[in-house]
Amino acid sequence: MPRGKRDRKVKQGIENSGKTTTIVVFKLQAPAIQAEEERPGERQSALEEEGIDTRPEPRQGPSPSETLSETIEVRQVAGRLKHFASEWTKITNSSFILNTVTGFKIPFLSTPKNKSHCRIRDFAQLIGTLISICPAVPYGYLYTKKFERYKYLHLTRHGGNYDKVMPVPASLDQHITWWLNTLNGHPKLFFKQTDFVIEIFTDASPTGWGAFANGEKTHGFWPKSKSKEHINVLELWAAFYGLKSFANEMCNCRILLRLDNTTAISNLNRMGGVKYEHLNRITNMIWDWCENRNIMLFASYINTRDNIEADKESRSMDIETEFELNSLAFNEIVDTFGLPQIDLFASNLNTKCATYVSWHRDPDCYAGTTPVAPDPYPGCREALRRAFQLRGVPDAAIPTLRASLSKNTQKQYNSTFVKWWKWCNDRKTSQLQPSIKNLMEFLQTEFENGASYATVNTHRSALALLFSLSEEDKLLIQRFLKGVYKTKPVFPKYKYTWDPTIVLTYLENQHTKSLSLADLTLKAASLLALTSAHRIQTLTKININDIKVYENDRMDIGIFEILKTSHPTRNQPFLSFRFFTEKPELCVASTLLRYLEITKPFRGENDKQLFLTFKKPFHPASSQTISRWVKSVLKKSGIDTDTFKSHSTRHAVTSAAARGGINMDAIREAAGWTPKSDVFNRFYNRPVASKLNFAEAVLKLQSSRTPN
Repeated sequence: MPRGKRDRKVKQGIENSGKTTTIVVFKLQAPAIQAEEERPGERQSALEEEGIDTRPEPRQGPSPSETLSETIEVRQVAGRLKHFASEWTKITNSSFILNTVTGFKIPFLSTPKNKSHCRIRDFAQLIGTLISICPAVPYGYLYTKKFERYKYLHLTRHGGNYDKVMPVPASLDQHITWWLNTLNGHPKLFFKQTDFVIEIFTDASPTGWGAFANGEKTHGFWPKSKSKEHINVLELWAAFYGLKSFANEMCNCRILLRLDNTTAISNLNRMGGVKYEHLNRITNMIWDWCENRNIMLFASYINTRDNIEADKESRSMDIETEFELNSLAFNEIVDTFGLPQIDLFASNLNTKCATYVSWHRDPDCYAGTTPVAPDPYPGCREALRRAFQLRGVPDAAIPTLRASLSKNTQKQYNSTFVKWWKWCNDRKTSQLQPSIKNLMEFLQTEFENGASYATVNTHRSALALLFSLSEEDKLLIQRFLKGVYKTKPVFPKYKYTWDPTIVLTYLENQHTKSLSLADLTLKAASLLALTSAHRIQTLTKININDIKVYENDRMDIGIFEILKTSHPTRNQPFLSFRFFTEKPELCVASTLLRYLEITKPFRGENDKQLFLTFKKPFHPASSQTISRWVKSVLKKSGIDTDTFKSHSTRHAVTSAAARGGINMDAIREAAGWTPKSDVFNRFYNRPVASKLNFAEAVLKLQSSRTPN
């Protein structure tokens, strides 16, 4: 049957049944097994190459299958499938994908527990199940090839007997962990657009590789380590180099590759192979590169006669352009002056530094000298990656550096990067290697456009991640910011605050046991905000598993997630509320216990956050939602919410505590400030709002005096 017709039938079958069959996975193994039986020496070599000991030996520690089966229990599967399917409805309306998601069943309990070995049949069943959901899991096929490879080798070793026992090696842990994270988390986005953003033609020859796209071409020569490789391997390397040369700045898109080698095309479109590990290794590298950028590839055949540009580039013989400095001379220079940061006018074949600039498009260069259109903004994550790479940060450390920035901070810095990229493109200057003049011109432009001191300082902080400044330039920027502050001084948001007793009186008149879910939610959130003196964000990080109740005494709440105010030198917040028997309607502990009792039927198995939305579908409430709840209570209490927002609860209660004679150290500790912090005095300690101004107050005091 022609392949296209067969694929249409397979797809039609999936759409009709909601799941795929796994028999095709095993049906194709017999010819390969028969061929391998005729070559026992090659079979033994392949097993040893994979690190498989032909002697049965138990593996130390829990097996990946044990981890997989113990992590996902049957009682969890239904809820996770529901969550997984609901996430997909947000990003696609494809019946093919949705039927696949909602139709599959994962027999996790069929995998062996407490064993480091399993039957090949059980292992094959797990592979088949994973393959059946791959149409709905981007890059899923990529993370099944290693499993299939081990199954294939052990079937070959045991003559195709599925009832034989095979060890489950530790080398599969990474792939099993990927599947666990994928099934537990949110799915990657499929691309709604069907068009390819770029079409790249590549070709390989014994002398080198060539690539062509959008009227531009590039090429390179093979190093000695690759020059003797099989042409199928070279074609895959050529495709990889072509991608890195023309699509290194792209993400979240589809790319069309045009090759004249059917083996390379098959490996790319199938995300790897099973039989030939050397081909699968390169294919994995290509798809790992794509996964990091959320790129989907499709490789299409082109006749060699039509692949003129790429073929010509792959056979280019301008060897004279590949001169390089003698290694002995270079080492002497390094010993005398140190290792240079960047190598100008090099290629990936002769560069002496990790960072280099090429004469033309090159797969691994930092920049090329070919004139190109203005560099489009690549996004916050990619901009940081480029900046860190330019400063010599190893690729493995970049994710850790990015993790130092919270999601909200990255969103805030992203707006700065967008403006900076456009500003530099308009002036044709480098975004990552600007002069101090460029930086100060940008900050001055933003200031003249109405930016406040805080905004200008945020720009400075964000741009400090993209490039380094000398100590002299840092002092100059500090002087500039001081001038911004004096030109446009910063004033506190609130000059006065409100009396918390107004809101507490309103809440006391609400009988907790008779309140509806909506009113109880608003009361619980407002009481917690008032009595804890913490930010609203803290309320969203409360996990019900971390709430400890000591009968007739107190309720303790530990906050273990990272907050905006978290710091390595500070302890995480710890809230403690005694049962307030004098006024039960204002008792935080009793109110929260009642709230937990009412919301228990609406909580999913994974809904551990304290506050849930009170309308269907019930889900964890965000900071913005809880802020609206608190603001609503303030308004109903009679507080002017045009002036005071939900965060003003922090001002009101800490100021009231100070007026009541509470020790300043106790206030700082309760609100999450450090012992020496002056934040309270500078920003939070405010008098209660009064209709009398200072002059009227003085006159009133004067008129109230008794005559002598």
